[in-house]
Amino acid sequence: MDEKLITERTDELSRFKGFADTLSLAIGNPMYHWCNLELKKYFDINEPLCPANAEKIWDKCNDKLKNDPGMSARGLISQSNVAYVGTTDDPIDSLEWHEKIAADKSVNFMVRPSFRPDKAINITKAGFREYIKELAATVGKESLDSTSDVIDALV
Repeated sequence: MDEKLITERTDELSRFKGFADTLSLAIGNPMYHWCNLELKKYFDINEPLCPANAEKIWDKCNDKLKNDPGMSARGLISQSNVAYVGTTDDPIDSLEWHEKIAADKSVNFMVRPSFRPDKAINITKAGFREYIKELAATVGKESLDSTSDVIDALV
């Protein structure tokens, strides 16, 4: 796959065509089979994705995504019998959407945050001091002056 399709700005169809070209070389790789199984299950496409049919499959998939209410994020989660969705959340992230989803009786799966304090432990990374100030504000403190303060704020 041309590196430009991965790292540079380009249209999504060109990226998809590049993926189709790469996928056609992956027969025997689980990704090849998973991709084609999902095209069949969710999009009723019964031919393997390859460069020759990539644009046709792209159009069919996009049409179904736009016009079939069952192809929303919730619809796909329900069709897949997913019972639990874990999100990746920083300790200072708002859990507003988790609360709204939990209160929505039409949602038939759980959505729960996962604890990812990466920014609090990457002390050599740019922005660490600013992050610690935000963490302090999140827990109602003026500052976090020690490792113990940071640990207390995180737990």
